[in-house]
Amino acid sequence: MATPKVHAIRTTRARILDAAARLFATKGFHLTSIDEIAQEAGVAKGSVYYHFPGKDQLLVSVIQEGVRLIQETVEERQEGVTDPLERLLIVLDTTFDVIMEYQEIARFALLGGCEGVARDVKTQIDQAREAFEADIEARVREIVGDRWDSTMMARVLFGALEGAVRAVSLRPRAARIAARRSPLSKEYQEAKRILRAVCAKTLAG
Repeated sequence: MATPKVHAIRTTRARILDAAARLFATKGFHLTSIDEIAQEAGVAKGSVYYHFPGKDQLLVSVIQEGVRLIQETVEERQEGVTDPLERLLIVLDTTFDVIMEYQEIARFALLGGCEGVARDVKTQIDQAREAFEADIEARVREIVGDRWDSTMMARVLFGALEGAVRAVSLRPRAARIAARRSPLSKEYQEAKRILRAVCAKTLAG
């Protein structure tokens, strides 16, 4: 009897996270209510509070889940790839894909849009960002060794990633949504092409 109960709890939590991610991405964090998240997830409002103390902590969990999704997708795409540069490009490509899918959430995780959240929540968001930057730095170190300052190089590449996201995210909302729904669009592919070129050129120097 215990195993089905644990499974049910995990399934409910996952449904709440999925619903929150969709609503945060489409409506924005501040305009989304717990009631709407509960309705979208098909659960009682009390179920949301059972798993998460409040909307701020739910945002942190959504971001952490996004980082986990990026990591899992990177591992899948890197399978059989041995070239360090190509492995790093896969990281940047994958991160860009996930961020473009959830642009509103990315404002908090990547673009510093943490207005109106509690200080401890902002700290947790910053920690998630720092952990991701550390992962990029480790991958850069694989390529450049002692030839360059890998910390500075990672920050440059992370800045390029931010720039690629901003180039699309700062467009009018309708255009952002269209780009998110059309990953083969000219703008989407051009941003990724430039990002890859900056990465390759920087590391080749």
